[in-house]
Formats: sequence, structure tokens, C-alpha cells
Amino acid sequence: MAPRPCILVIGAGIIGTSIAWRLAARGASVKVIEAALPGVGTTDTSLAWVNASSKLDSSREYFDLAVRATAEHHALAHRLGERRCFFPTGHIEISPESREADLLRSKVARLQERGYRAELVRVRDLRHLEPGLKLPATAVAAYYADEGWVDGPGMARALLERARGSGAEVLLHTAARQIVLEDDVVTGVRVTPSGLVRADTVLIAIGRWTQDFLARLRVDIPLADVESKDSKAVGLLVTVLPTAGGPRTVLHSRKVNWAPRPSGYAVLASTSADRAIARNRSPEMVRATADALLKRAADLSARFAGASVERTRIGLRALPIDGWPVCGWINSIGGLYVVVTHSGITLAPLLSQLVAEEIFDGVEASVLRPFRPSRFNRAATKSRASPR
Repeated sequence: MAPRPCILVIGAGIIGTSIAWRLAARGASVKVIEAALPGVGTTDTSLAWVNASSKLDSSREYFDLAVRATAEHHALAHRLGERRCFFPTGHIEISPESREADLLRSKVARLQERGYRAELVRVRDLRHLEPGLKLPATAVAAYYADEGWVDGPGMARALLERARGSGAEVLLHTAARQIVLEDDVVTGVRVTPSGLVRADTVLIAIGRWTQDFLARLRVDIPLADVESKDSKAVGLLVTVLPTAGGPRTVLHSRKVNWAPRPSGYAVLASTSADRAIARNRSPEMVRATADALLKRAADLSARFAGASVERTRIGLRALPIDGWPVCGWINSIGGLYVVVTHSGITLAPLLSQLVAEEIFDGVEASVLRPFRPSRFNRAATKSRASPR
């Protein structure tokens, strides 16, 4: 019997571990290399909100992909049993001002037209969903029942354990340095500290490091610049410990967003805080912004009265330049597959299933056609052909 082709997954975040598990469960020969520990990179610097509602104004293909992925989270939670890491708490979105309230009403109506579970909720009924909220009677709120949050690092560890249980080999504290090619076909990866790891297929799942890593092969996967002062790939996460117990649901408002975390903790974030930190990442600015977020949370919910800031982190995230996921084979190099997305938490369970089918079964996932890396080649060709 011929030996099974070896598939090497670089990166043990939620995307890499999900794919490794799906491949190993299919009987593939899988190796995973990770420069640090599973789930400690971008996976751990995310609000970890599972949703499709935020994709409403994106393309229909992206929205539909997120809808399917959210449903796959529910299915995967049952498969993981006691190790479940997805918590379908629902998601509340609040618009306290009349101008924004009209936009929220319209959003809910559009989502309902697409068959998405979205509803407007009266302020007095919110106490059953999220006790402690302090809102004016004129506020408008929406509730998305199928959404929730994920313990990202916990899920990455759980899936990696399952991959191991299905025969995958895992090399932690092992950094990929260079993909080795022979006649433009992958033969392995040079790593530190152990030298060369042979492979027939290499899957890149390294988030924001994707562009720099592949540039050595003259492959362009353009991502948002995390060093830019107006970067949308920079985010501040503030971990707090509410004295009255953590929130029950994911919540978004104009001034502050939050999501629950294990053991009664919560994480706070906001778009305005992200913009402030992108411009100024000094420790003083981080602390001041964290304190401001906690005050906004306390103004919105009695749960956060007396809460303390436990940890602050600046997340530098993977964001393809056009905002869409990147998923597919690199046409110029045989055996090289790449996945990078800003929505890794939401999309991982579905992408991993589709990617495993493409790599191991050789079955193309038609829903991924809009997200192929080759779209950047076409864009570059059009740019070069454009008149000056």
C-alpha cells in the first residue's frame, strides 16, 4: 500500500486546529507546527463573537457563508460534548438614539427577509436576556438568538487534542522559516529548531503573518497594515471582572461592546477605542482607554459597577485588504493552500470542513470561489493594465 500523502498545517490557532482535526478525522497523515502554543495568537485577541448579522452589508456570498458557519458552531458544540467551547447566548444590539434606532429597525427587517433569526425587543423585556441593563425607555434593541461567543483558546486546544487522537503529529514551539520547493511544488518546510519537515501539501493558517511569509515565494496576499495609525486591524481588548457576575450575552452598543468569558469574566471593546489605540499605543493611552471602556460599561449595566480591569491586550489581527476571507490553493505553487480571514472565530467550523474536502477529497467547494487567493492576481493584472 502506498504511503498516505503528508499534509502539514502551519499555525495552531482556531483555523489551523479546526482544519487539522477535520483532516486527521478523515484519515489523512497530518502534522501541525506552531511557533508558540495553540490559540495564543490572534485567536486570543478577539471578542470571539460568532455571528452573521455583522456581514449584512457585505456581499451576499460572505453573509451566507457566515450563516452556514454559525449553524456549524451549534453542530460542533454537540460533537465536542463536555469540551464544548461555543456558548449560544444570543447577541443584543442597542441603539439608544432615535437616528441610530431607525437604522437598527431597518437592519432587523432586512435580516428577517433573509430568514435570519433577528427580532426587535422592548427595553423592559431585556432584563430577562441581560439583567442589570440601564436604558432609557426610548432605546431600541435587537436580539439575534443564534449568535454567541467562543472560548477561542479553549477551542483551539480541544480541537488539537482531537486531531492528536486521530493520529496527527503536533510540534509546538516550532517556527516555520521557509517552504521548500522542487520545480515549484511543495516538498516540505524548514523549521526552527528541528530542521526540515517533509510534506506533500502545506496549509498556511498563520493569520496576520501570512503576507510576509508568502512574500518570500512572490505570492501576494495583501493584508491591512497593522502598523498604520488608521488601521482597522488593530483592536483593544479589556478583560474585566464584574463583582455582580459576568454578562449573559454578547452585546453591542455605540459606546461599548462586551462578551462573556469563562469564570465570570468579560471582555470590553469598541470601534472608537480601536481607532484611538491604532493612533497611540502607549501604555498610558491603553490604560486611559481601558478605564473609559469600563466606565461606559458601568453606565450601561449595573453588573459592571465596582468591576476592575484585570488585563489589557492590543490585538493585531488578520484583515485581507478587501475585507473578504482568503481560502484556496496558490495556483503558482503545487501543494500550497492558504486560509486567512478576519472572521476566523465565526468561520472556522465551516471553513475547516470545506477545506478538508478540497485538500483530502479533491472536491471543490463552490461556495469558496469568491474567496480564492487568485483574485489578488487578477486585481494586480488589472492595475498594471490600467492607463496612467
